[in-house]
Amino acid sequence: MVKVVRCHEYGPPDVLQVDEVAPRDPAAGEIRVRLGACAVNFPDILSCAGKYQDKPDFPFSPGMEAAGEIIDCGDRVGEFRTGDRVMLWCGPYYDGYAEEVTLPAERAEETGK
Repeated sequence: MVKVVRCHEYGPPDVLQVDEVAPRDPAAGEIRVRLGACAVNFPDILSCAGKYQDKPDFPFSPGMEAAGEIIDCGDRVGEFRTGDRVMLWCGPYYDGYAEEVTLPAERAEETGK
């Protein structure tokens, strides 16, 4: 299980709660990243308030920009390896406010070893 900060209803930041969820194995073309940092930006606040143009289904985890270390790669991921440090544009996938995130490898950029 991994911890993730999620929004279950629209409101100010204090509506967020910490949940535990099962990690998701990466599918073809995806990577799973252990996060070390996540930006807190205005779109995240707007999303939680229900005032951003993207409105993901509840519950959702805000966090559009994050960074961490790849811990697993799905099939057809050739540009990354386990252990690579990456920055991520979670974008409409959100999920940056978590211990781990699984998303398309194209949303990542290597930051160095």
